[in-house]
Amino acid sequence: MMLSTNQLARVHDLKHKITQLEISNCQLERVSETKLLGVKLQENLKWNHHVKDVANASYGVLRTLRMLKHFADFNLRKRLAELLVLSRLDYCDSVFSPLPQYLLKRLQKIEFAAASFVYGRYVNDIGDILKLNWLPVEERRDFNLLKLTFKALYFKQWPTYLNLQRVSIRRELRSSDCIRLQVPLEKGTFQDTAALLFNNLPKELKTCDDLNIFTSRLFKYLRNRAKTRLQ
Repeated sequence: MMLSTNQLARVHDLKHKITQLEISNCQLERVSETKLLGVKLQENLKWNHHVKDVANASYGVLRTLRMLKHFADFNLRKRLAELLVLSRLDYCDSVFSPLPQYLLKRLQKIEFAAASFVYGRYVNDIGDILKLNWLPVEERRDFNLLKLTFKALYFKQWPTYLNLQRVSIRRELRSSDCIRLQVPLEKGTFQDTAALLFNNLPKELKTCDDLNIFTSRLFKYLRNRAKTRLQ
C-alpha cells in the first residue's frame, strides 16, 4: 500500500506506479486498503470505508438486540448498547481523528439508533443522549483524545514518537502555572489535534495532574459543552 492523498497520487501518478518489493523471495502484493487491529486503512488516507464497516457492524448488532428488547429492562438495554455498540464508536477513534462532518454525522446516527433501542422509541435529539449520561459522538471523540493527551503529558511509559511539546514560558505570568502545548505545523496529526483541544480547556483541567479527577472533570466539561450546542 502506498499512502498518499488523492491530489498527490495524481501528481506523482501513483496509481500506475509499479512497485516491486520482496521478502524472503516472496513478491508483496500491492493493495489499496487493509485492516490492521480492526481499523481499515485506505491508501488515500480517507476513513469512509472504516466508518462504513463500523456502521454495518453496529446496525447488525442492534437488529439482534431489538429481538430481545421485550425481555430486557431499561438498565439492561442501556448496558447492552454501551458494551456492544458504543464500544465500537470509541474503538481507535483517536486514530481516525479528525473526521469530516459527514462521517461524524454518520457515526452520530449510530448512537441515536443505540439510544432508540434503549428508550424503545425513535431518538434523534442530543438531549436524549445526555439523559442517558452519554456524550455525543463529537464529545466522545474529544474525551478519548484528551485522556490520551493527559497520559502523554504525565505517563512515563508513553511512546516517545507521540510526545507533546510544551510551550516554554519566559516570563512569570498569572497563567504560567497552566500547561500550554505547542501546535505543530503538520495538521491532522495526534499532536496537532491534542494541542488544539488541550489549549482550549479551562484552567482547572489544565492544571490537574490526577487522571481520575481529570477524567471526571473532563466528562462534566464536555457534557456542558454539548448542552450549549442545544441552545
